[in-house]
Amino acid sequence: MCNMKLLLIFFGIVVLTSCGGKKEKVLDMDNINPKASNDEEGKKGQKKDVINYGFDIWLAEKAGITVMEIDTIGEPMFADRFQPKSFKKLHLQMKEGVIFFGQWTFKDSLRTMNAFFNWLDCFGENCKSHKYLAEEKYQADAMLIFLNDTSFTYISSALPLDEKKWQKCLALNYGNDFWDLVVVQKKQRKAAWYEYKIDPVQKEDTLFIKRTQKL
Repeated sequence: MCNMKLLLIFFGIVVLTSCGGKKEKVLDMDNINPKASNDEEGKKGQKKDVINYGFDIWLAEKAGITVMEIDTIGEPMFADRFQPKSFKKLHLQMKEGVIFFGQWTFKDSLRTMNAFFNWLDCFGENCKSHKYLAEEKYQADAMLIFLNDTSFTYISSALPLDEKKWQKCLALNYGNDFWDLVVVQKKQRKAAWYEYKIDPVQKEDTLFIKRTQKL
């Protein structure tokens, strides 16, 4: 955590100043019964339909986010350029509309921060530069950004985004329940930056303590 904060301070100053085996077959009546054949075809069909998107809709449902369908996105994005260990870019079909979900994971915190600050410097389709911790409007749609030592997650939609639900969803899906920075932007509003602090009342880490540009 301390290393990550030192990196955040360093990069922030730079940005602000610069801009199974086979089973034996047993012959019985089921083997020649049409029902057995249909059952086998059904099982094959089920296996074919199972795709690992790296996002569990059942865990999302536990967090209060109901996803009807998932589609992968093949088009390259700016963050892909920085040699992530892995990434996922998905369209999550909700009942009311679509949510974009992107997550990039890197080898270490240095690579994560390098990719993150470069992404801020060329954000969106228009490659617009944004300053670290600046309360600016990044886009017209709502968005959330979750950043930790080895990954950042970008969620965007014309639909409202509940940061508390998405925090829980990420914790359930990936075990990420602690974030160095969280960026929250409501639709047509300016972005606000948050971090974890020790709650003086409950004596534990809590999210959404507002971060300012004072480093």
